Amino acid sequence: MDDKTKKYPKRPVELRVAYRKLDTFLSDYRKKISKGWTFIETDHNHIYLGTKFILRLSLPGIPIPMKIRGEVTLLQKYNPPGIGIRLSHVNERSRMMLESLVEKLNIPRNSLSKKLFALKRRRR
Repeated sequence: MDDKTKKYPKRPVELRVAYRKLDTFLSDYRKKISKGWTFIETDHNHIYLGTKFILRLSLPGIPIPMKIRGEVTLLQKYNPPGIGIRLSHVNERSRMMLESLVEKLNIPRNSLSKKLFALKRRRR
């Protein structure tokens, strides 16, 4: 087994990212995800540049997690420690769900809570 095989696992690392609040997701989406990357705070002792990831994004009120593939392009040790992941592929179903959700919720921040409450009540 050579050094390259040791550093980069053949299978992607699967990571569940569960957003508790939709406004937190919308902020991340606007700042990072829509631009093709994300940052995850973590102690990255066993993660290397080039490590492949499958992110499964769970959002409140959305029953099926969205699946996004990516690759580690940044290892940050301080302020805060974590990894930067360049997003490389969003499957079609997840892309459509993301775009639809962001479009529906693209409203002024002060009315976001009212809109979310209305969405949750309709699903019951």
